[in-house]
Amino acid sequence: MTQTESSCSCSIKLVQHVLDCLGLLLIIVLQGSILDYYLILHNGGNAAWYFWFLADFLILIAFMAAAVISYRHYQKKGRQRKPEVTGEKSSSSTVSASKTGSLPLVYVVWFFYSSLLTAKVVLLFKLDVAQSLDADSAFGPQLLKVIIASAAVVFLLLVETHNNAEPHSDHQAYIYFLITSTVFEIFDSVTFLGILFPTQSKIVLTFELENAVLVLSCINFILPTMTLYKLSLSQFGAQARTLGLQLLYKGLHLGLVNIPYFVIRVYLWTLYDHDVTLFLLKNILAVIVTARSAVPDIRLWWQSIRVTQNKRHVCFGGAMELGGIYEITDNHGDETNIHDAKKELYSTQL
Repeated sequence: MTQTESSCSCSIKLVQHVLDCLGLLLIIVLQGSILDYYLILHNGGNAAWYFWFLADFLILIAFMAAAVISYRHYQKKGRQRKPEVTGEKSSSSTVSASKTGSLPLVYVVWFFYSSLLTAKVVLLFKLDVAQSLDADSAFGPQLLKVIIASAAVVFLLLVETHNNAEPHSDHQAYIYFLITSTVFEIFDSVTFLGILFPTQSKIVLTFELENAVLVLSCINFILPTMTLYKLSLSQFGAQARTLGLQLLYKGLHLGLVNIPYFVIRVYLWTLYDHDVTLFLLKNILAVIVTARSAVPDIRLWWQSIRVTQNKRHVCFGGAMELGGIYEITDNHGDETNIHDAKKELYSTQL
């Protein structure tokens, strides 16, 4: 009965994994093809722009490789709960895992994918492709925003292909929390990019402000790389999270996303009467929640630093004392020298 339940569970996980991979495949192909279509159409069908399809194909292969490797990893881990390895091998594998994390391809793939997406988005706006789209056309600004926002679905499916947490566990809750927060951040970036569509926002921005909106939006596409790196280091939620990296991520999100988004939206609201109500409140809430959650993390981080420094001081002091003892006794049996050295050490301590 146990073997039957185990095989049934493996079959269900395999079906879920295959469906996630198919969804990931479909979204990446659809997103890449439509963005390439915008670029190729604007540039008159120049053959050089077709090389974007090659980049999309390489990214697609990387995603599929990451999904296959993750499935085989968890399958092997399920078969070998207690791998028979020597102590030397296990220690070396622990060191490498602590540096690169578990299944490091997950954050490497997202970094290259988000970089490619960022390059396309920058070209679409700097070449005035997005601004010149007809609002009444099927391939208008709305479709472009939906296609860019589909990066959130890519992130969700990428994490799901690497998620082996038990249902209703803290492990799974942590993963779903990161997925939800990252998806909202991507939606926020796409909404922020909507300011650059003059047919919808009815605003003509200055060159500096336009570049600021574009850069800040694209940064938020790449930042989930750090989220995936945190997941990888924590064995996808199974182990304790790195406190320093967590604080760094919160600081970057405050300084590069929520605070700048808030400032620019307030500026557009007061100067142009632009409707920014919904995501303006989201930025305010994100700043408050991040600041409140960062305070205990900073205290804990500072305490850990002080504890580490105290341990080093104690170890260093013990080593110095031990070195003094060895120096005193290393006189080749000369009792006179030992006696003189002890007197000298005693007078020094006084």
